[in-house]
Formats: sequence, structure tokens, C-alpha cells
Amino acid sequence: MVLATLTSKGQMTIPKEIRDLLGLESGDKVELIPDHKGSVVMQKAPIRSVTDLFGRFPTNGVRTAGEDLKDAAREAAAEHVTRGGAPRR
Repeated sequence: MVLATLTSKGQMTIPKEIRDLLGLESGDKVELIPDHKGSVVMQKAPIRSVTDLFGRFPTNGVRTAGEDLKDAAREAAAEHVTRGGAPRR
């Protein structure tokens, strides 16, 4: 039996023995599948689409278009509020 401790934020570290058994690496997703008896099965989540690959590879400092758009939106919102406008919803 392998034990893991739950933090106050509901997080736990998957012990190395289990990571090795499931072939888990940093950035992998896991599926937690509850059964009707109160147990949970953990398995490595399969890659189902190209979006499942985001964040899995090093960027070497290259920013994505999505990051640039988020930054632009934050700047525009801050400028709008600074000029006395109410935030849009």
C-alpha cells in the first residue's frame, strides 16, 4: 500500500512509485474514476485532442498569441477603468 497526504487546499502529491507505475511525467493529466463502492481508480488520461498537448513542451521563452491577447485585454481593461469607465460584463 502507498499513502499520500491531502493538503488543506485539497492537493496531494502522487508518490513516485505510483507515478512510475502509471508512466506519469510532469504536465500529464490523470483521470479519477469513482465507483459505486466509494473507491477511485486513477489512470493516465489519454491525449484526445491537440489542445491536450498545450503546456507539455518547453517554449524557450517564446510567447504564444494567446498570451499576447490576454495581456492586451488586461491592459485595455485597466486603461478603461483608469479613464472612469465601468468594467464591461
